[in-house]
Amino acid sequence: MDKWLILLLDGAADEPIDALDGKTPLEAASLPTLDLIAMRSTVGVAPTIPDGAPVQPENALLSIIGYEPFVAYTRRGAWLASALDVHLDVSNVAMCATLMSTDGESVFKLSGDDVEDEEIDEVIGEISLRLSPRQFELMKATKLQHLLIWHDGSSSLYCPSPEDVHSKKLVEALPVGEKDWQLHSLIYDVLELLDSLELNKRRQDEGKMPINLLLPHDPAHTLSLPSAQVAFGMLFVDAITTHIPMMGACKAAGIFVHCPSWYSMRNWSEGIGERFEKLLGYVLKLLSQTDVLIVHIREADLAGHAMDHELKSYVLQEFDERFVRPLWHEWERLGEISLLVVCTHKTLCQTGKHESGLMPFLIYPPVGRPNPADAFYELCALEDGLRLDDTTELPKLALPLREAIKVSKR
Repeated sequence: MDKWLILLLDGAADEPIDALDGKTPLEAASLPTLDLIAMRSTVGVAPTIPDGAPVQPENALLSIIGYEPFVAYTRRGAWLASALDVHLDVSNVAMCATLMSTDGESVFKLSGDDVEDEEIDEVIGEISLRLSPRQFELMKATKLQHLLIWHDGSSSLYCPSPEDVHSKKLVEALPVGEKDWQLHSLIYDVLELLDSLELNKRRQDEGKMPINLLLPHDPAHTLSLPSAQVAFGMLFVDAITTHIPMMGACKAAGIFVHCPSWYSMRNWSEGIGERFEKLLGYVLKLLSQTDVLIVHIREADLAGHAMDHELKSYVLQEFDERFVRPLWHEWERLGEISLLVVCTHKTLCQTGKHESGLMPFLIYPPVGRPNPADAFYELCALEDGLRLDDTTELPKLALPLREAIKVSKR
């Protein structure tokens, strides 16, 4: 093969849902083109997340393209720093820091739709002015999640995630472990500062939750990865994603990242079909310029987080109709190209949370003869497809890679 196209279906897998007659959204959706390709492909299931590792798409990405499993244990602070091109020495710890709300007793998640960009800028600016640069630095990232650099900090901490502490007591949200008192002081100092801001008094007068809590989580030391381009035999490797931790993992692996502004996830459920059509045009253009192209498809994951099984099925149908079908019509013109379609993990519509397991994949052209699977969904891939039991098996089967890409810790 001359080129490889990897379609990462973020969170597309799921569990059977009663409202879908016991089917998953992937099974219930009408996917005629993916099913057609499946009949001509090697279909199967494979683990994408090593046991015990955080179930996140960036960790699945690294496993799918061949990095040895230990990398998946790196927490998101490292990927956030990498995405923002922040290079740290070995004594510094990178953490995600999410803006939340508290009444002093309990903790609540904020909605990006209920917070103005100007309010975030003011809050981040006020916090940064009061931080001691010798101990902490705060850098803006997304609307609610930001990068906290902890100088001479520790990654040996248990830090609850914002999702896990929503509606729970503030004391349950505090990090626990080595040097945790420094983070506790930061959290309470920031709370006192933000409570005094006029914008939060105004928000409360308007019946809105104050933006008054900065919750640090996912501490990690930065990680240096071997180049994916070198591992693939000096091939050009590109990725399309708007997901910041995914961008960070790609940059750490030496993968060139494309983040088109029109593919923003704001108001993502509006005009889904048109977005997929525009994305396909972008993909076809990039395929003429690179050897390995990774495309991160996030919409099914977002529908899962919204706990909307009908929306998730609709997203998958639009992806098949507006992206996969015209891509398949262009396939012969593209030349010698291999296609890998794989679900990163499950995003359960019943809970809105991620879950690992054996994920469906297809490889075209097939490895050997096509197997009996005649559709692309979880149960068909499991019962009629090839079963792989190790995270290192899929990349060796589908990509120009002979062995796992080994990583050494600093």
